[in-house]
Amino acid sequence: MNRVISFAIAASLAIATLSGLAQANMKLPKNAKALTAEETTKLYVGNTVIWDTDGGKVSYTWTADGNVLGIMDKKDGKKAWAEGKWTVKDNEFCYDVVWRGKKSGDGTKWAPCVSWFKVGKVFWSKNGPGNGEWTGNVCDCEFRDSFKMGDKVSGRIETVKASLPD
Repeated sequence: MNRVISFAIAASLAIATLSGLAQANMKLPKNAKALTAEETTKLYVGNTVIWDTDGGKVSYTWTADGNVLGIMDKKDGKKAWAEGKWTVKDNEFCYDVVWRGKKSGDGTKWAPCVSWFKVGKVFWSKNGPGNGEWTGNVCDCEFRDSFKMGDKVSGRIETVKASLPD
């Protein structure tokens, strides 16, 4: 497996591990209200999630046409990219991407789901299928700590693809 792709998967797992440690004792409040599909979609579409990991940054953005794009910026300067699709049903947002560390060829699939709730002005997330051992983890920090307004990936993805080997 390509080292950059391996790092992208390791980065995703590190993100989930860090989140899992922070979420280990958290429970969804009894008064949490599930978001609607429209509210859940608004959290993602046109915005970017950026996770800092020990090895670099992983960024995703979701477009209104159902696509998801990702870029991994490794601290040593290496990069990887991901493309895929997203879906939403009620308050559960799922995306299915393939990470690649070169311009073409096979990649590594990542397909998590997250359910969203709200208590007052605070958004709560619950990891669903595709999140491995972190399925079921609950956090009131994901939206606050990782979501950024605007698309910070689309304008860079072609440059990242072009910079990678064949």
